[in-house]
Amino acid sequence: MPAPALSAQDLSEFRTVQQLAYRCAQAIAAELKPGISEKEAAALMKTWLQDHGVRDWFHQSFAWFGPRTAFKGFDGLRHLGGFNLAFYPGKQVAA
Repeated sequence: MPAPALSAQDLSEFRTVQQLAYRCAQAIAAELKPGISEKEAAALMKTWLQDHGVRDWFHQSFAWFGPRTAFKGFDGLRHLGGFNLAFYPGKQVAA
């Protein structure tokens, strides 16, 4: 069964949420300093989003530094049924 078509309002709301997420990423990127961990950056993102009215999540915020940003070494999610701890922020720090 095909997915229902999105309304103009649905698309507008989607754009609004995407713009909020982008503004969050830009704001936190401006605060990054050498030595901050992925977990710390993700926590900053979560706080920023909550401060801007977000109360519900499709997924929690995450940040990746270094080779993970290019998905190096990932073989996908097939073997874990869609759940992969490698996608969670870790102890990697910004250089």
